Amino acid sequence: LDAGCGTGYGARQIRTTWPNTRITGVDFAPAMLDLARFETDACQVADIESLPFGNERFDLWWSSLSIQWCDPTIVFTEAFRVLSPRGRLAVSTLGPDTFHELRTAFHGVDTHRHTLEFDTPESIRTALVQAGFATTDIRREHKAIYYPDLKTLLRAVKDIGAHNVGDGGRSGMMGRSAWKQIEAAYERFRTPE
Repeated sequence: LDAGCGTGYGARQIRTTWPNTRITGVDFAPAMLDLARFETDACQVADIESLPFGNERFDLWWSSLSIQWCDPTIVFTEAFRVLSPRGRLAVSTLGPDTFHELRTAFHGVDTHRHTLEFDTPESIRTALVQAGFATTDIRREHKAIYYPDLKTLLRAVKDIGAHNVGDGGRSGMMGRSAWKQIEAAYERFRTPE
């Protein structure tokens, strides 16, 4: 199961390692599934917090960058339910340091929330154990992506649909002086890359 399959990018990666694997993709965005159907054997509109499959159906539950939008305990409970007894779960997600530069730059400008908060490895492990997983192996990697300026970064975040920060987000535009303050604060993080 490719849970939160998006465009099918992950299914393509899985097939390079296991070419004969049968892959079912699920995503709640029908437009994504229109693209993923070329990479999967079957795909279905579904929420990974409430999967439309019977118990013990899959040998692998795989997801890349989808669980951060959900309640991990609910997601992992569903994953545990649909996995066969010897099944495996493989997940990649964003960690608590993600967007720390943005949070720092926006700090003090206003009282609105400007980034999502991401789960810690400890809270992920707790959610896995609560869902029933007895053995967990969590690996934490730091990956940096560089942008030429703040506007380009924010455009990239918006383009992948990650600009919704939930409750407490700003509903209107900010003024020019606040924007200049944020840009200056963000520039302090500039590196040669």
